Amino acid sequence: MNTNRLRFILILLLVHLSSAPLFAAQFNFTPSLLVSEEYTDNVFRDAEDEEDDFITSVGVSLAGEVQWQTAGLTFNYTPTYQFYANNSELDDWRHGLNFLAYKEYKRNTRFEFRNAYLYTQDPGDSTDDEDRRRGVPSSIEPDRDRRGRETYYTNQSLARVTHRFGE
Repeated sequence: MNTNRLRFILILLLVHLSSAPLFAAQFNFTPSLLVSEEYTDNVFRDAEDEEDDFITSVGVSLAGEVQWQTAGLTFNYTPTYQFYANNSELDDWRHGLNFLAYKEYKRNTRFEFRNAYLYTQDPGDSTDDEDRRRGVPSSIEPDRDRRGRETYYTNQSLARVTHRFGE
């Protein structure tokens, strides 16, 4: 059911964007290597049994962009493997994906579709990989109330139409 709905949305979006003039387009693709080291004084987020650890993250960031005269697509996919120094049983993959499609119409009207997906075990994780570097707020914020390190998925979508009145 979920897969069929996603397919329908993507097909609808591509049909909608295909109405854009496709005489010329600008393509950008930016791969990046990510390596980071993090210290946490409470790995399991447990008030009674605090345990510290160092977490090394190694991954890539694949960012792409296609821009036409009145439409565009951007994406950023970041698969990252996290190594724990003292708790190797927690070593796991983290996947973050951000997607934006937009179409601008005459008279200052713009249609926009955004999607943010996050697969992680870290309750303090967010989709801020590329966003914070560009000064954009995260699409998915950390869940401060969540405890434990079970794998979870978060997916947020936003579709909107904006219109600017006047110059």
